[in-house]
Amino acid sequence: MRKKFIAVYALMAVLALGSTTLTSCVDDNESASVTAIRDAKAKQLTALANYQDVKAQNEKIIAEADAAIRNAEAKAKEIQNELSGLALEKQKATLETDIETAKLKAEEALLRQKASLEQAKASLIEAADAADNATKERINNLLEKADALMNGEWTRVWNENKQDYEWIYITYNSIYGKDGLNDRLLQKKADRVKADYELVDIKLQIAEAVRKEEKKLAVNEALLAEYQKYDNTDLDAAEKAYNEASQKLPALQKLYNEANDLYLTEVNEKVNPALNDIDKTELMLYINGDPNGYRVSAYISYEPREAETITINHDDGTAERYTPSYTQYQIVVNEEDLAAAVTNVDSNAKIAGQKLKDAEKAQADGLKDDAITLDGVTTYKELKTAVADAKKAFDKNPTEENKLAWVNADEKLTEYEKSLQKKVDDAQEKLDIANEEVEIINEINKLLTGDAFKAYTAKYEAYIAAVDAAAETLIAAMKAEHNLQVQNELADGLKSVVDAHTDWLALINQTEQAINDNKKNIATMTADDGQTTEAIKQQYIAILDQEIARLEKEIAIKQAQYDGYMTQIEALINGDTGTEEPETPEEGGEETPAE
Repeated sequence: MRKKFIAVYALMAVLALGSTTLTSCVDDNESASVTAIRDAKAKQLTALANYQDVKAQNEKIIAEADAAIRNAEAKAKEIQNELSGLALEKQKATLETDIETAKLKAEEALLRQKASLEQAKASLIEAADAADNATKERINNLLEKADALMNGEWTRVWNENKQDYEWIYITYNSIYGKDGLNDRLLQKKADRVKADYELVDIKLQIAEAVRKEEKKLAVNEALLAEYQKYDNTDLDAAEKAYNEASQKLPALQKLYNEANDLYLTEVNEKVNPALNDIDKTELMLYINGDPNGYRVSAYISYEPREAETITINHDDGTAERYTPSYTQYQIVVNEEDLAAAVTNVDSNAKIAGQKLKDAEKAQADGLKDDAITLDGVTTYKELKTAVADAKKAFDKNPTEENKLAWVNADEKLTEYEKSLQKKVDDAQEKLDIANEEVEIINEINKLLTGDAFKAYTAKYEAYIAAVDAAAETLIAAMKAEHNLQVQNELADGLKSVVDAHTDWLALINQTEQAINDNKKNIATMTADDGQTTEAIKQQYIAILDQEIARLEKEIAIKQAQYDGYMTQIEALINGDTGTEEPETPEEGGEETPAE
């Protein structure tokens, strides 16, 4: 598109040049005619370039909104496993707000752009009036088609309630109109981002629900093994078994309490201090406490550390699974972006330094006697002489008129000298800002590539090791909890038999049914809403991907059509009336995309 604009303006320059060089070759009447034609063409080409520029601004607006949505996606990845409960819900709500804000901002900006587009279109139509009627009609027709592609068009439709036709402005199939292709594309991309982190939520919910169900399954399988030791008539044996089971409970409770206390001690004395040690590193103190700490985020990402799932084999032969959770994400440096930033600020500082030297030289040259001052005529020496002469005149004859003349002359001299100094001051300020940027980026670079980052990495690895060590004590606590739970439920079951509330066969049947339910629940586990499975969410994401691809294809087709119309308008302005309207997508023509 930029090449097209350059070509337009280059052509305008050639036209303007031609109108002066041909004057000597033709008579005055012909020269005026040629000049008028060329001026009209230049006006038309300028109007066309302005119209195209509005479209370029639309593309920029969409690109910024798309970038904001991608930024929200990056934030979503940072919080996926880091937060839980209310904190996670608040963060997700913030992300959704960011996405909605980006979309609304784009919609408002495009609405404002529409007014600019109408003005540019009016200017182009007005400029086309200078062409002959046939050319003007073709330009207007092409412009109407291009505008329909960009923003929408008026369409006559039948109103069933009114039993009459009415005109409606339809924007749905336009590129930039309200609820048009780009609006819907942004919405689908926003939905895709939300679906991504919702999928993570669903996976976590299902994994936790499966873990709990496997825990229940292990208990029920252990109970079934105990119940099957007895027959339905041996009530004495049941009472004896109940007494034995009850007597074991205090010891099992004590073992569980001790194991759980050991785990909590491990967390409080090793895991939490390891987390605090990360926050105390030079890197994290800078990120969280320095006024420029927020800028580090441009060159890093927070990546989750994956943990291996552990199978816990209980003493009774049953098993369950456990996956350690590393709630703290690890900082990973984007070395390419960081290196580019270092090079960029260094180059900017050198450029700013050169501009200061140029300003200082311009000031020195401007203070020479023969330098031309602000009015483009008077020299610096003449300004100084005028002040001196006015002062002498006032000293000789101190009247209000002579005082005013002296003040005015001095103000002109001062204004000129200040204008030179202002350029130096502005250049100095920009150099100071550039040098400050160099210091900030160099400090960030040092933090992310030097000893500070090595120290951070060491503390992070120590945290991982502390979590892994704590996992061993947690597994011991989980085993003790399993034994206690099995014994508790066994005692309750035996008590029911003793009290004649049930019998062995009933207990066995209930437990077998519970085991079947456990296995079925594990196989068909859903998220917390009781409906959504990972497969359903994956299918939804696949549909979104297809819809995004379809919209992008349709936009590309209509973009090609639009470019074709603009090329024809430019050709008509340049006097080429033989261009045919495009009929195929390759030529810029219309195509109805597959649904």
